[in-house]
Amino acid sequence: MSDSWVTSSPVDTPCSAYSETDNTTMVGTCKELHHCPMAVRLITVNRIHPYLCYRDNEFQVACCPTKHSLFKTGAFRQIFKSTTDNFIRNKDITCYYDGNQPMVCCGNPKPIEYREPKRCPRLPRRHISSEITKYDQVISKCWQYQKHFNKCVTKADGSGFIRENTCGRPNTDVRTIGGAPVEPREFPHMAVLGTDNSDETIERDIDWIAGGALLSDKFILTAGHALKSNDNLIRYALMGTLNKTDIRSGMLYTIVRLIPHNDYDPRKQINDIALVELDRRVQFSEFIRPLCLPLPGMALSLLHLTVAGWGITEEGVRAETLLKVAVSERKASDCRKYDSRDRTFNSTTMICAKGSILKNRNDTFQDTCQGDSGSPVTVRSREINCTYIAMAVVSHGPQCGSGAPAVYTRVEPFLDWIIDTVWPELAS
Repeated sequence: MSDSWVTSSPVDTPCSAYSETDNTTMVGTCKELHHCPMAVRLITVNRIHPYLCYRDNEFQVACCPTKHSLFKTGAFRQIFKSTTDNFIRNKDITCYYDGNQPMVCCGNPKPIEYREPKRCPRLPRRHISSEITKYDQVISKCWQYQKHFNKCVTKADGSGFIRENTCGRPNTDVRTIGGAPVEPREFPHMAVLGTDNSDETIERDIDWIAGGALLSDKFILTAGHALKSNDNLIRYALMGTLNKTDIRSGMLYTIVRLIPHNDYDPRKQINDIALVELDRRVQFSEFIRPLCLPLPGMALSLLHLTVAGWGITEEGVRAETLLKVAVSERKASDCRKYDSRDRTFNSTTMICAKGSILKNRNDTFQDTCQGDSGSPVTVRSREINCTYIAMAVVSHGPQCGSGAPAVYTRVEPFLDWIIDTVWPELAS
């Protein structure tokens, strides 16, 4: 194995190494060899030298990957060398490999069918022209989601069926950096995303760091920068609950694939958008169902935008329960005031927006903040009852609650990438 080392660093410093074996660059942290599982496996299983930062007789420091890379070791490593994670996927089957035998392959589960009695009153439908595009098919899915809140139930006298609306009604005041409490079922698309907790002083197993929005029964929309905190990648998604500490009241999913946009640049914070894939299909209900995308032909406005999330509150602590704030679009020049050499505001792919001043607090504005990263910026659909449209995701901004506008990544410029990833069967 012939590899070149970019750094020669002490323990716990960043490192990178180029491997001619699989033509990839590995980014990691220098660790004592016996503290790096991948280095140990390269020696004991593959019988090859690990990526080293430093060597002095018996003392060896390995360049240890910051993400799971054990799939590059062991008997099946050649099969997985072209992947970025430990999964190989196709239409019918998904194979998983963690460096140990055997490699596990499973058939992909079919979408869950939601059948209603034939005599149920018909739900409203959108007229679609004879020439159906992939956008039309995605819009049709949005209309189909109505059955999860506009439920078909038996009449009291048992004589037939009626529709019962279980839509979560919003409270009227969202103008109240703390935000207003969210009503049950008001934002059923919301997901909170978390990493394994690495702080030994805190008892909880999961550190909830960001937000996201359910797009389908397998994918969540979020921001590119929300995929990790320090060196910890997000691994969990919790939905169906307002309180992120009460896992039992929601549905917990494992994240199996992180998909930042190909052109995402964390330094410049451009194209700051991503998708995550879940380990299993989500079963929709009145508490968990997708929002919709800003598709062509929809009547949309940026005048009244809402952001929900579990970010830092007015008291400076992360919210345990879901809160919402109202923001409105501002002029691009308002955000360009905060441009730097590395970061510039691009009105084509970004929205500049900020909240209103809090009542009785002339120095504080309602705002999105740390922990809101990746949360959707939404508007209510004018066509489909009880449905939100994802106009953007929370990206970055100056100090929370300062009155300065924040930057949000527009969803519309990335529609084709999103649809082709989430619904590849619709790709043209």
